[in-house]
Amino acid sequence: MSHSAAAVLRRRALGVGVVVVAVTALGWVLVQETPNVAEASEPSASVERLSLFRIERNKNKNVVRYDVLLDSSGHPLQERPIDAYWRMDAEDGRRRELNAFERSKAYGFSVRERLGKDELVITLNAFPQRPVRVRVEARRAEALVDIAGQGAFLDRIFVQAREGTLPKVEWIDLYGRRAGGTPVHERVTR
Repeated sequence: MSHSAAAVLRRRALGVGVVVVAVTALGWVLVQETPNVAEASEPSASVERLSLFRIERNKNKNVVRYDVLLDSSGHPLQERPIDAYWRMDAEDGRRRELNAFERSKAYGFSVRERLGKDELVITLNAFPQRPVRVRVEARRAEALVDIAGQGAFLDRIFVQAREGTLPKVEWIDLYGRRAGGTPVHERVTR
């Protein structure tokens, strides 16, 4: 069996379709969606989920959503406090897990630090320069990040990419709100 045929079989066995990757000067990675990924398994019914923010792209209406998961006392879970997953809005709106590559490079995150029972700091794997502080209070979740040089509540990130064999991220836009509710936006290029 040829090397490329073995690689295709290995990807299929792992449930991962063909992945096209582009790394930009900012270290961002854009991934083509992969059709061979199993549907996401929802966390236990006893876990409460609060929306944090989403990543949108110019490619289609599918979005990556980031939620904080709470225990029965209203605190972020110790083991898996954040859940990132696809919402397939360009199709039928179903939920789909990120595949292994998407989790490790493009849309994954790591919990960098816990700041008590209700606060933690995460870093997005593709954009580690902007740590996101997640705060839960009275069953409300907030994602705080620097936007345009000041702290803001992050609502969404938009990725503009040029499609091709290797997609290239042209810029990302950060959208959020200041403490008083004033909208704020920053375009990051480079």
